[in-house]
Amino acid sequence: MKTFTLSILFRIIGGERVPITSGNWQQLQLEVFVFGAIIAVVFLLIAWLISNSIAFEEGKDAKDARKRRVAFIILGVIAIILLFFINSFVVTENLKGAQEKRFVQVNVIGIIIDALVYFVGGFITSKIFKNTKWGTIFPTRK
Repeated sequence: MKTFTLSILFRIIGGERVPITSGNWQQLQLEVFVFGAIIAVVFLLIAWLISNSIAFEEGKDAKDARKRRVAFIILGVIAIILLFFINSFVVTENLKGAQEKRFVQVNVIGIIIDALVYFVGGFITSKIFKNTKWGTIFPTRK
């Protein structure tokens, strides 16, 4: 049984010149997709920590839910931009010619995976934990 690691991507991010051949092209694609999901989960955890650090406010004009929502959206955008920059400026240095053109599609799919995991995961978990601070990110209408 073959195990999965992010070996090619982490070696590239670490600054090593890794020749991308047709044999390891599919592995690099898969690693970019998985790395996008990992970044999304890490940023979801950071958003959860920030959300829990924002105190509840009392009264009609409470802005605590808005602060949590803004933090959630900003962190989501940062996660997407981070993946884009890693792929565009670090990974593409190891690609040549047609590989660079093909990698544009891989980059876009990785970003879509990142965004979907982050925003859909955030929405689902906010509905699961609707009676917590995290649940105020996407409030349920009564």
